[in-house]
Amino acid sequence: MASGDDIKAGRASGANSSTFVVGEKPDDDNPPDFNGDFIFVVGPLKNPVVRSPGHTTGGILALGCNGPVPSPGGVGVSGVGGPNQGTGVQGTGGAGDSGRGGIGVQGIGGSIEEGPTEGNEPLPNPGLGVIGQGGTQNPHDTSGAPHGAGVVGVAGAANIPDFPDMGSVGVFGQGGDAVRRTSIDGSGKKRKKGPHDPGAGIIGRGGSQKEDGSFLAMTGPGVAGQADLPPLAETGSVGVHGSSHTGVGVKGHSNTIAGVHGRSDRGRGGLFESGDAAQINLKPLENHELPFDGQTGDLLVLTRNAGTSDQLTELWFCPQGATSVRKAGWKSVQLGLLVQT
Repeated sequence: MASGDDIKAGRASGANSSTFVVGEKPDDDNPPDFNGDFIFVVGPLKNPVVRSPGHTTGGILALGCNGPVPSPGGVGVSGVGGPNQGTGVQGTGGAGDSGRGGIGVQGIGGSIEEGPTEGNEPLPNPGLGVIGQGGTQNPHDTSGAPHGAGVVGVAGAANIPDFPDMGSVGVFGQGGDAVRRTSIDGSGKKRKKGPHDPGAGIIGRGGSQKEDGSFLAMTGPGVAGQADLPPLAETGSVGVHGSSHTGVGVKGHSNTIAGVHGRSDRGRGGLFESGDAAQINLKPLENHELPFDGQTGDLLVLTRNAGTSDQLTELWFCPQGATSVRKAGWKSVQLGLLVQT
């Protein structure tokens, strides 16, 4: 077949140039609007169901092609949304409201299956499963508004965050809320419905290392935060790794409980090492009284008369934590002679 021939159902149709299916209104003096929400729709027959395909079938398959290698291959599917904030590509799993689950959008990177090329030319890298790059802000904007996020993942039953909360972020994760409710079943028993726990925004799990079929002890970090990719020797088997050349590697903050909590079943809860500075620094509380709600094991530094010639710094330890019937008990740690360096 060639350009200009009719497209026949169930047959292959050829074309010598691009084929356009254009949505338009009738050419009348007062035409009605275009009938439908989509210009081109494909899908299985729903009624009667007995005439639908009897096996799993996809809706549309699009294959890109390329010229002579190393010319890159063409895009399989390219979607461009409407001019005013239209979505380029949208996927809904499981036939929407009438489905039973299913993935909304799935990306599988291309593998390298062929052997060495002629002339020992380097092989291309395997393809990425999904890549997301946010749009850029208006160059004339003077409000300091951020760029668009690269990838935003929002779990079920969670609201999509406001744009300022996720602007200019490479990856933003929003965990799902645990909304539970009580119902009574047919036997009169109360049942809790809904997820038991809220979900994490982002969970990272490091990959394992295999050699000749055997697992090695070292695994990749669950999450690594750093400008450059850290070496495995530095991050191996670490849940979260943070590193910085000029700033803080990892920072934790909380309004009411511990900012950072470290725990180990058989090892130390925390390990601190440094190159040529103190391993730990306790920032003093200035002009502050001993806390009445101290906990057993607390170590506290106080500075009295801060900023004056009578400034005094003290180290305190709490061997008796506060309870519902008594305040905390503190003991001053006696220090040796001051050594000037």
